[in-house]
Amino acid sequence: MARRRDKVKEEVFTRRVCKDACAFYKPGKKEERCGGYAFLIRHITAGELRGVRVRKLAESDFSGYARLRLPDIEALLCGSCDFRIDGCDFAENCSGPPCGGYLITHRFWTNLESQD
Repeated sequence: MARRRDKVKEEVFTRRVCKDACAFYKPGKKEERCGGYAFLIRHITAGELRGVRVRKLAESDFSGYARLRLPDIEALLCGSCDFRIDGCDFAENCSGPPCGGYLITHRFWTNLESQD
């Protein structure tokens, strides 16, 4: 029963974090998980994730990445992200989009801050 529940949670997270929110997601390519995915799957439920509205950034959005940069989120996600080894344009200089995990974490973070 626990394995089934874990599989369902993983499917929800892959759909929402990777397919729905990540500009780097490529259907059919071996799925690799970013630091944001790893953080989110450990700290929130599938139900909480389903309640977050987020979308992939369109190319027209690609100029405003710096507005998404929050050092607290970077400390939680980016330092342990395997994609950082090859270079992450967002983490290095905001010249590329953040991953889906970062976008969703940013949404949670800013929602919490607005409630204070």
